[in-house]
Amino acid sequence: MPKIKAKLMVIIFAFLVTFAFSQNARGLAILNVTVATDKESYDIVEDILVTGTLTLDATPVSDGLVAIQVDNPQDNLFAIRTRPTGANLTDRWSVEILGVTPCDQAGNPKDTFRRDSYAGFKVTIKNNDLNAHDITVTLNAYLKDGAPFAALIAYQGTIDGNETITETGWPVYIPHSAPLGNGIVYANVFNQLPKDGGFAFCPEKSATFTIASSVGSMAASEAQGTYSASEEGNYDLTFRLGMYDVELGTYTIYVSSFYEMWLVTNSTTFEAILVGDIWGPEGVPDGKVDIDDIVFVALHFGLVEGDPGWDPRADISGPTYLVPDGKIDIDDIIVVAVHFGYHV
Repeated sequence: MPKIKAKLMVIIFAFLVTFAFSQNARGLAILNVTVATDKESYDIVEDILVTGTLTLDATPVSDGLVAIQVDNPQDNLFAIRTRPTGANLTDRWSVEILGVTPCDQAGNPKDTFRRDSYAGFKVTIKNNDLNAHDITVTLNAYLKDGAPFAALIAYQGTIDGNETITETGWPVYIPHSAPLGNGIVYANVFNQLPKDGGFAFCPEKSATFTIASSVGSMAASEAQGTYSASEEGNYDLTFRLGMYDVELGTYTIYVSSFYEMWLVTNSTTFEAILVGDIWGPEGVPDGKVDIDDIVFVALHFGLVEGDPGWDPRADISGPTYLVPDGKIDIDDIIVVAVHFGYHV
């Protein structure tokens, strides 16, 4: 009996050593996510391209999700999305979004909203696990031109095991200057916000709606998944700041991903600028592009760097868009004229 006991102890010891070694080896695995923008600063009407990769031990992850949060210069939520890192996503989500529907204040489906009015978006979430989860449900609404105009938390709390809940984000203001046509809303569910190290439970879903000057009559749009095939390990997101009422300054992008029990985060920043806003009544930029800016460039027209009266503020562009070329000519006039009327 003692021999059997001793042998059993040896077997158990060997198992524990092997287990510990394997766990240590797995612990050496490195999950990494990168994030970058294609430029350091953007005019308010330029497309902003966010790209990155998700790798495990330097191998591209083809079935991962990257949560992306963009905060404005006031540290308020500006955009929040979930992007895939490949085409191999499967229905393995512990918590999933069943649907998102544009609606009125009472939650009744409604697909057309007037400018300078309010919209609502109803989101249904299901917990496929037996155990409860803390969740944060977000909504991100975009205009036809690709500019986010609302980002909000629709629900933050606990969802019990096997529970299905429906929450409505209301009110979402439709800007009076919003372009007419189709908008789109994205619904996401995280354990907490990416900025706080949260990760996406599942792919986002979206629905379209119509912005009109008067009530329309188009049929309500159905929710749909928004993930699409992409090169393995890569993700991307494109958006713009918009033409009006944009906050200038430093925007921060937070990304996170949870994959095979590892959580990884990263961040980067970019600057928002208003091209053409170079002069105002007080002699400094005033947050709008108007006749004062046109006159300022016109008064310096024809000067080259080194000339008496030269002012680099009037040298906005050259043959390469928004790249100063040491002279003030028609390129600079055109840039200001194109931005005429824009304001923050």
